[in-house]
Amino acid sequence: MLLSSYPARSDAALSLALYRAARRVEAASAPVLAALGLEYEAYLVLAQLWAADGATEGRLGATLGISSASERSRVNSLVAHSYAERQGARIWLTDDGHRARAVASRALDRDVVLDDVPLAHTRHLLDQLAETLAP
Repeated sequence: MLLSSYPARSDAALSLALYRAARRVEAASAPVLAALGLEYEAYLVLAQLWAADGATEGRLGATLGISSASERSRVNSLVAHSYAERQGARIWLTDDGHRARAVASRALDRDVVLDDVPLAHTRHLLDQLAETLAP
């Protein structure tokens, strides 16, 4: 649904459109990530580690806005699949975790398409929107 079909400048319309887009990306990404042994939520934690390897569990949870129990479960999944390891209070990527970045990025960009728009282009548009909305 286009934002133009909502009343002018509706914050609720923007929120709904972003929520729907996020759900569609998650659903379209699930089969690609499953091939890597990842659920979408664990992939989000993995992506945070790609940006800040060695983060604490608390920092990962705060960045993603999730509870410590949810974050711990996702990290446990990454550890079980040998993508990450715990060292004290920090979570570090393994070699498999580093390699998964290129594999996941290629697979998502190649296989995830929303309304005939490749995920890479959708990501670019969302990056532009984030820059526009940044304080």
